Amino acid sequence: YDTVAPPTGQVFNQRELSSKSKEPKSCNHEKGDDRIGQQNKATQALKIAKTKEIIPKRDRQALERLQLSISSLASAVDELKLKMEEGKISQGESEEEIALWGEEIEANLERADNTTRRIHDAIKAIDLEEQEREAMEKHKKNMDMGERISVKSNPKQLMPTRVFKTHSQLETRTGNQQCVYCEDQNHRSVKCTKVTETGERRRILSEKRLCYNCTGGNHRADDCKSRLRCQKCSCKHHTSI
Repeated sequence: YDTVAPPTGQVFNQRELSSKSKEPKSCNHEKGDDRIGQQNKATQALKIAKTKEIIPKRDRQALERLQLSISSLASAVDELKLKMEEGKISQGESEEEIALWGEEIEANLERADNTTRRIHDAIKAIDLEEQEREAMEKHKKNMDMGERISVKSNPKQLMPTRVFKTHSQLETRTGNQQCVYCEDQNHRSVKCTKVTETGERRRILSEKRLCYNCTGGNHRADDCKSRLRCQKCSCKHHTSI
């Protein structure tokens, strides 16, 4: 967005409001005081217009204050213009002269109206952005809630897939060479010299509920996913048995 500036000081030109008046020298003192008061109002309005800061459109509250200030100021100037026109009529000035006198003031009052409309549009744009932001946040919140409900309903969807590892693969990966038969840390199961009988080895695997094919846990030989076979006979059992 660009910025919105209020009407310039030309809207409230003191000389335009007063100098063209053709009041006769015989005007009484009361009328003179009233005219001075009107001029003071115009001067004050001129100061406000000149010192008004340009407000960024993003600041909604500042825009509302500026809109109210310009509207109030324009109304005051318009009211003052009407009073001075009445004075000019009473002095016998023609409609053409009065219209010519007020042309610039009317033009600048129209600029003030245009400015207030631009401010109004800027405020509407801010409100629209806020509504869109709230809608996006609500949508994101609903999506997050939907995901949490989905996870609770189907907890398996986010559970990591268990990677099948044979006992031999675990030994290789971790560097642990513990024998499943004698639990010695210095050799692998296939090289065990303490438990050498095949029947004894099978018994130990059975007691420990280990797979006959890979010597891993948590599954039976029938469910073993290892493609390894006995290195001696190529059957589906561990080389050590």
